Amino acid sequence: MAETAKAPTMRKINGRALLLLTAVALGGAAQAPASPDTFAPGPGQPQTERACTACHSAALVTGERRTAAQWARLVDRMIANGAQVPDADYPAIVAYLARTYPPSVR
Repeated sequence: MAETAKAPTMRKINGRALLLLTAVALGGAAQAPASPDTFAPGPGQPQTERACTACHSAALVTGERRTAAQWARLVDRMIANGAQVPDADYPAIVAYLARTYPPSVR
């Protein structure tokens, strides 16, 4: 019974992952932010700012550097903790974060 209850969730996550990968592949590089206290301009910025700053400062988010998969897991965790992220905004938010705040190149 537990496995059948998980199936719709996995489909939703897989669907989100596909949308995310498409959005990242189609998106261009965003400009670096002028300040860690603001989100860099770019596609998905308004949705990301609205979703994240409901609970966090911009600096907390913009100081992070993650892969697309890591951003997706973090956004999923925030949603599980009560963040109000419309399904329609999810791909734009994760793509924006992955494109604008990727892991640092060493």
